[in-house]
Amino acid sequence: PYSNSPYDNGPYSPRTPAEPGRQTPREPVDPYAPTGLRTGGMLIFPEIALRGGYTDNVTRSAGAKQSGTFTELEGGLDLRSNWSRHAFEGAIRGAYTSFHKSIGDDESLLNASGLATINIRRNTEATVGASLDIQQEQGNRDTSTGFEASLSHRINRVIATLSGAIDWFTYSARSTATGSVAQDNVADYRSRELAGRLAYELSPALTVYGQGSVNRRKFRTPVDTNGFRRGSDGYALTAGAELDFNTLLRGTVETGYQVQRPNEPTFDNIDGMVFNADLTWAATPLTNITFLFGTEFDETTTAGSPGSVRRNVGLGISHALRRNLILNADIGYADNRFKGTGPNETETTGAFGIEYLLGRNLALTADYTYYAFDSTTGGAAYSVNSFMIGLKLRK
Repeated sequence: PYSNSPYDNGPYSPRTPAEPGRQTPREPVDPYAPTGLRTGGMLIFPEIALRGGYTDNVTRSAGAKQSGTFTELEGGLDLRSNWSRHAFEGAIRGAYTSFHKSIGDDESLLNASGLATINIRRNTEATVGASLDIQQEQGNRDTSTGFEASLSHRINRVIATLSGAIDWFTYSARSTATGSVAQDNVADYRSRELAGRLAYELSPALTVYGQGSVNRRKFRTPVDTNGFRRGSDGYALTAGAELDFNTLLRGTVETGYQVQRPNEPTFDNIDGMVFNADLTWAATPLTNITFLFGTEFDETTTAGSPGSVRRNVGLGISHALRRNLILNADIGYADNRFKGTGPNETETTGAFGIEYLLGRNLALTADYTYYAFDSTTGGAAYSVNSFMIGLKLRK
């Protein structure tokens, strides 16, 4: 997998072939890269980190802020197969944050994903993937579970792909501003999507494609507490390109148009342009720059609104001052606009980190993060500043 670490990617431009009679110089080995554990045909990269920190807003409150210290424990595993034919990649991440002076505000998360690629024939392959995401903040727990599968067939430079995905979203009960408990299971829903893609490989470095997809979103409770029918049917048409210019520039960029038709007859359609991008540019052998842009059409149970269109943009920079001293910086902005009578919301994020590698298996880290939420709903805006230092063990 393409990594954000500058030294994981090697030179940013391809090396010229060696002249006859001369040996091609070997790529220098990074003395700080983790080696992983080999188990049969799998390569496993375990990691665990312990951090301590300070935040100026433990409860993420829009009113009087409560500051405090916290301890964070994070662990994970990355898995990669080493098979001759098929392939598998997987990752598991978990974290628990304990706030020392605020009981009941502890946070936790669990992320797990896996993707298997099966070579059925020489020009035909299938992929099967699954994911699980659990997040708990301020006593509220949200869970998403997904499953996806695709089948691709190549004829010379033409690649045809048929794919399908199904996702479940569930939400826990929440306390309202009046102190009562609102059962958020009325917001639980299932999303199903079917897509077809036709791609053409212009060169090994550039592939263009066109794609069409249809989706259906069905709520566990079809009619919410305000009497509105929830759920929608939609479709999207997009065109894009996949880039792979060695390690210089990699990623995907696409644009198109999407329409969601709510089940509630009094709601208007949600439609608009779609633009997605995920690009990594190796500006120098020591510097990587990533650019992200995404568009999402989301469901909601907000009274009087059929849903929202969320657009987010992010920029990240990773630079190695030395082989064992890496600086990371990220900024992001998201705009979430509800159709109908819903609010407009924005999120601004920023982060800066330093990683000092003491060897292949040990690193010292220091991080600063910033998060700000704003809304046209009065009294909902808040911000959080956090500082952390820690120790990371990996193999």
